[in-house]
Amino acid sequence: MAGGKQTTRPGGRATRATFALEFCGEQWHLQPGEELTFGRDATLTVDESNRYLHRVAGTFSHRDGHWWLSNDGTHLPLTVIEAEGRPMTVLPPGVETSLWPGTFAVRFEAGPARYELRGECPGDPAEAGTGPGVPIPT
Repeated sequence: MAGGKQTTRPGGRATRATFALEFCGEQWHLQPGEELTFGRDATLTVDESNRYLHRVAGTFSHRDGHWWLSNDGTHLPLTVIEAEGRPMTVLPPGVETSLWPGTFAVRFEAGPARYELRGECPGDPAEAGTGPGVPIPT
């Protein structure tokens, strides 16, 4: 996160309001006000040796009462798969979307490698109304 302080930390104690993320057995827990970048050279290092992977492929953040995923890359799409019958969302570069409460996966490819981040977005789907909006260009 260029120019900002990193408040995200691996591990930690999860609460009902905690955004949880897992990649290759490593757990991350975020509270509102924290963010997590992922990529080749990010808070969560996905694969530092894959030159096809963006230094920062994406960011999880919280604002306006929702958790958001933004695609910070320039050419790799991110695929968001949410549980419980929610439609799959493909985020092209420069686009963000809010995440529906519950479990989800983010999948992406860089060169010959495929990656998957798994997580859980806090909140009650019954109280989420119509759910997240349409992906928004950033």
